[in-house]
Amino acid sequence: MKKIVCLYDFSLSSENALRYANELAQILQARLLLFYNVPASAAATPASGGAPEHTQLVAQLEERNEHVKRLEEVKRRLAYDDPARQSSLECVIKYGSAKENISSLVREAQVDLVVVGNEDAEALQEIFAGSVAAGIIDRVHCPVLVIPERASFKSFRKIVYAVDQIQEPYEDAGLVLQLAQVFGSEILLLHVLTKEQTSANATANEEVYALSSWRSHKHVSYHVIISESIEEGISQFTRENRVDMLVLGHHAENPWQHLLQKSQPNQKAYHTYLPVLFTHIKRHS
Repeated sequence: MKKIVCLYDFSLSSENALRYANELAQILQARLLLFYNVPASAAATPASGGAPEHTQLVAQLEERNEHVKRLEEVKRRLAYDDPARQSSLECVIKYGSAKENISSLVREAQVDLVVVGNEDAEALQEIFAGSVAAGIIDRVHCPVLVIPERASFKSFRKIVYAVDQIQEPYEDAGLVLQLAQVFGSEILLLHVLTKEQTSANATANEEVYALSSWRSHKHVSYHVIISESIEEGISQFTRENRVDMLVLGHHAENPWQHLLQKSQPNQKAYHTYLPVLFTHIKRHS
């Protein structure tokens, strides 16, 4: 892994995302890009009193310089204990749509991971239903790590990888394996079936899937559970196993449909306290 981008806007949720991004960048020896986006509406706001175009441009330039100054302060804070590390930190400011701008940045800078904060959510639906994180996940071709506002960084000792179709190739699985090797993690492959389904096919493929896709990592186990809904099953499993990170596969068509079929849980789902890494299904040309 060479480059990590963190979407940062000085909010509490983005500050927590930055903690994760910074720790991962140091552990993985990757370059960290702090991405600050100015909404198009804010960039286009005219100066007070209907000032002429030149005055508006000056105001926008001053505003940009203020953003740069604040981000540079963040850089210095991150490199406080190791000033030489500033060379591996970079600030990026763009105007317009955050989803489109970060998508372009990921493509142009060949980014390997995007880290974005997320305010408290009651369920997975609230993470990706119309949020900035959802738009980023849909547009970029690299893994996206969504960090809850109140999550505390710690080693990923247990990682649950929720799979819904056994034979689907996840092209981002390499990052999961890399993190597992760095942290000495146990990977728990989880297949949740609703009561309307049968576990026969999943169970039959247990050995083939584990051996063919994950043989490079020693500590892998495979689990099939039956639950009222997929999300409730994930929440129960992550809670009972004291998991440190949840991984979900992203589908290009109707990516979250299998999670939206049932009503939301009555109480806040346990997994919404966890970092959630969204990976992508391998695309066939």
